[in-house]
Amino acid sequence: MNERNCSSCDTPVPADAAFCPNCGVATPTDLNIDFGEDLAGGEQPTETGIAIGTPQPMRFKTTRHMVEVLRSGFDTGRCTDCSEKTLWGLQQFGYTDEHGCITPTGRLVVMERMSLEDQCSAIELPLEDFEVESIANPELSALNLFEQQGYIGACCDGGVMLTLLKSLCLDSLTRLSPTTSREAVCVQFLEAQLSILRKHHREILQSLRTASRETLVSNFCAIYRHLSVRERYPGLNGELMTGLYDALTVGPIAKVMRVLMRRWRSHSRMAMGSLGDMEYFRGDWPDLTLVREGEVRFVEVSTFEPLGVSQLMHMPEWREILPAKFSVVRIGSVA
Repeated sequence: MNERNCSSCDTPVPADAAFCPNCGVATPTDLNIDFGEDLAGGEQPTETGIAIGTPQPMRFKTTRHMVEVLRSGFDTGRCTDCSEKTLWGLQQFGYTDEHGCITPTGRLVVMERMSLEDQCSAIELPLEDFEVESIANPELSALNLFEQQGYIGACCDGGVMLTLLKSLCLDSLTRLSPTTSREAVCVQFLEAQLSILRKHHREILQSLRTASRETLVSNFCAIYRHLSVRERYPGLNGELMTGLYDALTVGPIAKVMRVLMRRWRSHSRMAMGSLGDMEYFRGDWPDLTLVREGEVRFVEVSTFEPLGVSQLMHMPEWREILPAKFSVVRIGSVA
């Protein structure tokens, strides 16, 4: 396989890899490559009703009038009080269909402009208010409050779930990787590995499904003993990994991997200019991942700012897959 060097760390990268395996920087890929049969087969996979790989509309060209029309039809799901020209424009952006019904993308245009309270109501997420002495580090403050309630957890966004997934399939990643060193595989980004090994997704997914609890613990220890991993995803431990494994169970965990595999496969088909944000491929998980006595919670921490588009998209998606509670915590200062 032809290689080129990463523009960030100068590591050799396969020509068709979407991410550098060493530093995780997204890299332009060769297009028009045969990526094999889709994992699910049949129709193009979707997430939250939006076809994966569909370029998102250029929001800077969305007019104020378009937003007002979408907002007026948000509750009913249909835009009726507008001109044919406006409706045509909404269709071109993918905000409505030919009948004026608001699409998931159109709903996002409205929701990203809502207050935090209205956003949580729109996607049916509980909103809790906590007061702390200082909001200098709201995520860490929220984690401390939950730990006082008996939870164990970490505040490194998607790093917890990515490490769980990698620990369950590390053996197959090592066996299939063009890098012969298991040590190198341990420190590489899972995003990069699944991009490079996309033709082996079925085998990797099967190894995840059949991995034992003991394998999880052993592989996690091998991965997390590396300083670069600990700096990237601080606060993880074996108790958190096994707690997630036991509470979420293998079936839903495998579904998460399938969604991410589809996303990374789709990324490799596209030019980097349209979806170059790595957070899209990490799934933009909530800030906190928590476990307590078989209960799993994913908590997004906010101060006053509303949720971002990616959070509005992905949290409902993960909530449908995982047996866990998703919520938003708003942190305020006592003073």
